Amino acid sequence: MAHIKFEESSSETICSTEFRNSSCHHASKYMQKENMDTYLTKKIITNLITRSVTAAHEAAKYLPRTTSQEFLTITSKGPYRETVTIYDKVLEKKILENLTLLNKDDSYLGEETGHYNGNSKVKWIIDPIDGTLNFARRIPAYSISIAAEVDGKVVAGTVYDPSHQDTFTAGLGLGARCNGYKIKSSSTFNLSDAVVSTGFSKNPEIRRKQAQIISKLLTEVQDIRSCGSAALDLCWLAAGKLDAYYEHDLCYWDLAAGSLIASEAGADIIIQGDFVIGAAPAISKKLNILLNHS
Repeated sequence: MAHIKFEESSSETICSTEFRNSSCHHASKYMQKENMDTYLTKKIITNLITRSVTAAHEAAKYLPRTTSQEFLTITSKGPYRETVTIYDKVLEKKILENLTLLNKDDSYLGEETGHYNGNSKVKWIIDPIDGTLNFARRIPAYSISIAAEVDGKVVAGTVYDPSHQDTFTAGLGLGARCNGYKIKSSSTFNLSDAVVSTGFSKNPEIRRKQAQIISKLLTEVQDIRSCGSAALDLCWLAAGKLDAYYEHDLCYWDLAAGSLIASEAGADIIIQGDFVIGAAPAISKKLNILLNHS
């Protein structure tokens, strides 16, 4: 199992506040098991995984059965007009209804709903549709992402890919799985052999910087992809389909579950504010240096 490493970053984006508020900035959040509360056991983590899987699967039943765009009401939000549909809100509502059946005191942070501070040790981090633009355009690359924190540490995560009916899960110290089968990250040794995925900010200024990075990276790797769902990218990294993934300007709900899944599958994960780098261990250091000097 690789480690998730958090590094300080001065970057500020529309989602950076969420990282600070969620304490995502601190390395103890995922991996320092020696400091974990005795409350946290394998049974509890497994229960949180089961609850998140059930919530994701039940919510997915409310996705439209048709692929016709006429059934979608597409709007936008935020200063950069991010795509949002009625299903983003419907699914988040259904997920919260399911997750709070057993304990209404759980806290949560949802992309559509915002914060709720309950009295229990558990906090749910929810992205009802990660890759909404793909969903709205009928491109089969979007996911439902649910992570569970206990005392400020992400300990369980589920990412469900409805298009391919793939369910990715992980528990802290318990490894990562896809549809119940253990998965392992890539063993790629050379950066020149790596297939790397990335995503793009809606902020024009950040996009210009991203274009500069890609122009330098493209000659150093085998090829570059862009899936459009950070959670899926991290899961495909976990499953060895990708050798590396990086992206700027992410929100906490984009990566909370996927980062744990990738790390538990053996990938190195480095989080610098709202910038995440995930890679096969053998190429992680070189990729990190290349991305941070581009």
